Amino acid sequence: MRSRKIILSINRFERKKNIELALESYASIPEQLRKKSSALLVVAGGHDPRNTENIEYATALQSLATKLHLSHDTITPPFTTSATTATTDEIDVLFLHNIPSWLKSHLLSTAQILTYTPANEHFGIVPLEAQLHGTPVLAIPSGGPLETIEDNLSGFLRAGEQWGPVLERVLREGVNAEMGRRGRERVIVEFSKEAMAARFEAECVDVVERTGGIGRGRWLLKWDIWVGWGVVIVLLVMIWLQLSR
Repeated sequence: MRSRKIILSINRFERKKNIELALESYASIPEQLRKKSSALLVVAGGHDPRNTENIEYATALQSLATKLHLSHDTITPPFTTSATTATTDEIDVLFLHNIPSWLKSHLLSTAQILTYTPANEHFGIVPLEAQLHGTPVLAIPSGGPLETIEDNLSGFLRAGEQWGPVLERVLREGVNAEMGRRGRERVIVEFSKEAMAARFEAECVDVVERTGGIGRGRWLLKWDIWVGWGVVIVLLVMIWLQLSR
């Protein structure tokens, strides 16, 4: 896959993740451009073979790829470097189930762009991971991406019907290296555990100052702050574990 221009999607195989958007947007790119640029759409993510939705949705995505005239293959664990490159010379879409952390990091660092397909998603770790690897993100302008992605600076916030032209532009012109650098720097500055803890502390101080911070209300506020700190610490540890993989 190293010689191919990878358009990447990483999500669990669940319907709410709206992975169809990545397939349909990729299929809208002129076939001649896809072939000329040696493009490859990689759809990777969690897939529990005991979960009915995972099985049905993965099958539905394969059927959609066929309907869109996109040749495809599916690879499941165990993964080796040769296994992920042997079948990708001619296909349009590669489905990967339950990728290990080393392969996830490799994909995030070598992809041209990450397509983040969910709408109204919460914060979302994958866009941060992509930007930490210097890879721009294309996402729907709703939910977490509104906070984590700077439109036209560290990625692209576009409605679904506008994704095709963005991907076409990426294949034709590539992505400005400055976009990748800016995204990485912003993740480190704004979303590291230290930065998030500092912002939370500032919010707590602001609440105390606006409420006067005196009497019984002050002690209740302190109790709320301690509970809040506990929740935030757990969240920060989870985010740090994800980003440090």
